Amino acid sequence: MSWPIRGLGALLALVTVAGGLSLVMTGVVWLDGIQLERHVSRTVATGPAPVVTVNVAGADVRVEAGPPGTVSVQQEVAARGLTRDIAERAVQALTAGVSKAAVGDAVAVSADLSPCCFTSAVVVESNDAVVVRLPAGATLRVTTASGDVEVGALSGPIAISTVSGTVALSGVTASDSLRARSLSGDIRFSGQVRGGSLDLASNSGDISLRLPPDTGASLAATTDSGTVTVDPVWPIFHSGQSAVGTLGQQANGSIKLATVSGNISIGT
Repeated sequence: MSWPIRGLGALLALVTVAGGLSLVMTGVVWLDGIQLERHVSRTVATGPAPVVTVNVAGADVRVEAGPPGTVSVQQEVAARGLTRDIAERAVQALTAGVSKAAVGDAVAVSADLSPCCFTSAVVVESNDAVVVRLPAGATLRVTTASGDVEVGALSGPIAISTVSGTVALSGVTASDSLRARSLSGDIRFSGQVRGGSLDLASNSGDISLRLPPDTGASLAATTDSGTVTVDPVWPIFHSGQSAVGTLGQQANGSIKLATVSGNISIGT
């Protein structure tokens, strides 16, 4: 995307030889462009357990537990354009939108930070992660086309889907339904399964779990091309590409893991 800008700058510099210093200055401005940066912070009031849908393309997403009764979005955006007006419009287009339903307690966060969506007059300098903070017990639904997803310290229902990216869940409690899908990327879970279901699947990527030794849950783990390993703290049957049984003395939740091409590891 930057080649047309450099080419135009070089052309103006050549014309300068016959045209004078003013065109040299113009050529420098067009070559370097105008860069604008913006810190975005938006907050909407919600109930104690809102349903939050996050749909982001071209950027990473980080979701964290925040104060009860609010959903907030923070983002750092930077874009360079041939003119200030072009750069300003690019920054506005890159800014994540946040909306709350008129009826009910649903909040939608959306952003398309894909460089492909802009002309050769714009260069996306940076598209840092979109950070979403919501009540710990909120229902979360995340969809990304290309980008990593990080989720921390939540306990409500979670559904994550990414085409290309790593999914990392840390300090999360599966007390309800927790489902994550990645077409191409690893999935990592570090937390607890307490009465809920944990369902992780990747078409091409490794899956790893870190659970407390006192975890009690049914387990079904399979890989078509890879290996399944289970920490000896859980004397469960596993043979190469599968593991089936119960972690602990009594099942208080369920775990289902599947990858077509990748390894699965379950440890403490």
